[in-house]
Amino acid sequence: MSALRALAEREAERLAEFRGSDRAQLMIRLVHTECLLELARLSAHVADVSTYSEAAMSIVDQFLPIRWGQLTCDISGVPPISAQRGDAPAREPAGGLPPEALYSPLALGDQGSGVLACLFELAEVGSQEVVDAVSEQVASGLLIVSESERIRRQAALGDAARLIHELGDEPTGPDLRDLVEAMSYLPKLSGVSLRITHPAVGGHVTLSSGQEAQEELPQFELADGKIEAGVAWAVPPQPEDEKTVTDMIGLLAAAMTRAAERQRLLAEAQTDSLTGVANRRHGIAILNRVLKLAEMSDDYVCLLYLDLDNFKQANDTFGHSAGDDVLRRFSALLQGSVRKADTVIRMGGEEFMIVCPGMSERDGLRVGEAIVSASVAGCASPLAPGWEQKTSIGLAVYPYAGRDADALMKAADVALYRSKRSGGNAVSTAAAAC
Repeated sequence: MSALRALAEREAERLAEFRGSDRAQLMIRLVHTECLLELARLSAHVADVSTYSEAAMSIVDQFLPIRWGQLTCDISGVPPISAQRGDAPAREPAGGLPPEALYSPLALGDQGSGVLACLFELAEVGSQEVVDAVSEQVASGLLIVSESERIRRQAALGDAARLIHELGDEPTGPDLRDLVEAMSYLPKLSGVSLRITHPAVGGHVTLSSGQEAQEELPQFELADGKIEAGVAWAVPPQPEDEKTVTDMIGLLAAAMTRAAERQRLLAEAQTDSLTGVANRRHGIAILNRVLKLAEMSDDYVCLLYLDLDNFKQANDTFGHSAGDDVLRRFSALLQGSVRKADTVIRMGGEEFMIVCPGMSERDGLRVGEAIVSASVAGCASPLAPGWEQKTSIGLAVYPYAGRDADALMKAADVALYRSKRSGGNAVSTAAAAC
């Protein structure tokens, strides 16, 4: 006998001795107990059979030295699944595994509602008792989760229809994610993806839930966009199953059209029809909202009140079409002179207002002076040849010039007419309120 072989035999004897020791048995029992606890917790945190099956097999593989493991679930109302670790034997377990192989075939719910089975084989350390306990825990959890999923799938049709009905004027990401998740639970489906191109969602959005889509459905063409959908079937669908999905997407297409129409009507109600900027009513609502936020964050709000100098003369000389063109050009100048967070408002006639959240008086003066400097060139119209349109501006800053919308607007208006009295084409600032 070689020295290496003798050493190997002594090490094997020590390993066998350790495995039979009380300490090793205690360690094994602790690991097995932890495995059972993890499996018991799993069913309380997982809602679908597919996720539970994969997670359960991962736990078993993590805690127990398994050669192979397999879960099979085929219960009425839930798409069939199978999760596997390792390579299962080519023959059925009952067909003659070696006596030392530890496995536990377990079938539950086989009473007209389906079959649930958990099979696995330990590699070396363990007992049939452990295998049976773990198998029963996994199968019990699968039954709990499958019943939960079955109930959820029964309600999915109503849930998806309700979510579509509740989509607002501007469907948000969370709204659409909830919808796609509900649709992925429709009968016989295991996954859904939606690609929506439409103004109601801000241009384009792609969402998915469940397994990756394997089949593309005919796209729905909309007046201002389209809806493309893909699905993954858990089992081969019947014509009524496909109709259920396409009908649901048809409902979504109708909801997108309604949302776009509501957005259009809302925009018309909030927008000045001539210039495209916010109208007086909407602008004052924005000012009130901005002031409320500024009060909460202890920040500035800069308000610029603008009036076109001698605008009546332009109308009288060149006509109202020329005057309207000057107003449109002035609005474009204002929108190009402010930040994205600022709001340009037409208060009426040739009077405008700009609400600038978080802007100090110094920065407001810089904006106002830039508008005054650019006014003549920015308002130049071929309908009013030679006309030089100038601008007067009054500036008031929250909280110094006023602490509410009325006070701030009044302070800015007083400052505006100070600019007018000084000859126009200037910016004046409001005095601090007493």
